[in-house]
Amino acid sequence: MQFLLLKIDTCLFFSQIVLRRLLHSLPTRTGMARHNNMAATGQVVAILTCVWLRFMPVAATAVKGKLHTFPEHLRDVIGFEKLVVDAIGSLPESEEASLYLQSHEWAVTDTEAAADSDEPDEVIYGNPLHVYALIKRMVLYWKPLRKTLLGSPFHTEAMAKVQEAEKTLILPTDEDLVGAAQTIGLLQHVYLLQISHLQQGLILNVSSSVRLDIWDCIRVAQGNEALGRLSASYLWYRHALSLASNVDMSAHVSALMESVRVKHDTTFKNSSDLYFLEKLAKVPDQELRSSSYSLICRGSDEGGRTSQAGPPPCHVTTRGSPYFLLQPLRVEVISGDPEIILFYNFLSDNEVKVLLQLSQDKMQQDDHPSRQSHHMLLPNSTHPVVESLSRRVAYVTHLHQYEGTDHTNTAGEQLKVRYYGTGGHLKPHVDTYFRHSNDTNNPLRTPMNLKIGDRLASLVFYLNDVQAGGATAFYNLKLLVKPQKGSALFWHNLKRNGEYDRRLDHGGCPIILGKKWLAIKWIREHLNFLRRPCTTDPEA
Repeated sequence: MQFLLLKIDTCLFFSQIVLRRLLHSLPTRTGMARHNNMAATGQVVAILTCVWLRFMPVAATAVKGKLHTFPEHLRDVIGFEKLVVDAIGSLPESEEASLYLQSHEWAVTDTEAAADSDEPDEVIYGNPLHVYALIKRMVLYWKPLRKTLLGSPFHTEAMAKVQEAEKTLILPTDEDLVGAAQTIGLLQHVYLLQISHLQQGLILNVSSSVRLDIWDCIRVAQGNEALGRLSASYLWYRHALSLASNVDMSAHVSALMESVRVKHDTTFKNSSDLYFLEKLAKVPDQELRSSSYSLICRGSDEGGRTSQAGPPPCHVTTRGSPYFLLQPLRVEVISGDPEIILFYNFLSDNEVKVLLQLSQDKMQQDDHPSRQSHHMLLPNSTHPVVESLSRRVAYVTHLHQYEGTDHTNTAGEQLKVRYYGTGGHLKPHVDTYFRHSNDTNNPLRTPMNLKIGDRLASLVFYLNDVQAGGATAFYNLKLLVKPQKGSALFWHNLKRNGEYDRRLDHGGCPIILGKKWLAIKWIREHLNFLRRPCTTDPEA
């Protein structure tokens, strides 16, 4: 069911490049007939090969229990649902069938409303409420319906198609349902979204047909509680209590709410945004506390530009390189001290397209607890576009960045492409391996890293526009940089004296709606000692 489709036009483009190189290697005067025959034959082979690739099933990268971390994998589940709905039509009326079809109708309504967009299904997998609703249908409603359908006399041809599709499809699990609920909780906590709005399908100014019931609110509250977000958990339980329709349900939610209250007050930490400002026993009715990172992500605590002297904040420049003489760079100085620079239109649409095509079907999940994302490494040898991009990195940064095999010839790391789906984020962190800490037991303080040097500089390429969220937040500087397709963000992690610049701690804000693709080039320290000379000045 999961087909990773390679577009014919792209395949032909690369096939023709290979063919031309082959033909140019042949004699120019002798064997001309053979030259022409090979050209014609090569074209036919290229076309047939590309058509075969277009429809060839390829191994999927979806991981069981992790679909909620890569919502684009749910596109296959969206297609599978059409078969499920056909199969449910043969069943007599039941509560599960009614709940499933009602929830599915929300998706149909919103997809039809977006029919004119380039990707109508993104209304589903790009919205955390729809992601949750889809996973909930598969996990809670489809399982009992499937058992009923497999029993006679309801085993129909439609159900046979469902069973055939299930052989190659990875479906959501209980783990995905918990993860999708935790994503909603994260977004509400970071961006202070109103719970009542989320319950009615509203995120910011984007309305959806999804509705959350009391059990959904309880599930989000439990997800928050499991992650230690006790203040947010308490608020979700409180909202669930307002939805209780009978005494028994009120008693059940009240007991859960009391349990979180006790846990909050007995483990209370005054400096953590996981707790309220005061113990609940002292102040029962409180609002969420926000970290500096959350404040910046919301755009409510921006400190403006910190540029002092030098070029104007927005200007056109060649960066001193003849390469950019005929087409200068459009530059915005986000910060002058420390220097943070945004290059507009650094990547062309075609370069973005190539980077995505090289990466999107081969992404691996990041297993670090501080991030919810997927990644793939692209060495310079992967494609001419990657190699060309690396050369431009050297021109624009004035730093060596070439990849090597050991410490004697490694100035930069392979290009890393990253994907963030709804709720995808990167918590506050540093880009360096060891310069930010004196910890001699740091596992990243390896002999190779010590020889190559730490990450001197970072260059982030934004590969798409994000519908909402997903900005890069320099919370110590109170700066927020929003992704813009084709732009590149550059900064030095290390001062000229070799120390890490603590002002450059940053994080990737959670994706509220849509998705985020970016690529990162990290430049290493030691082979650039002549390009960026050292100094003993602690402020340099």
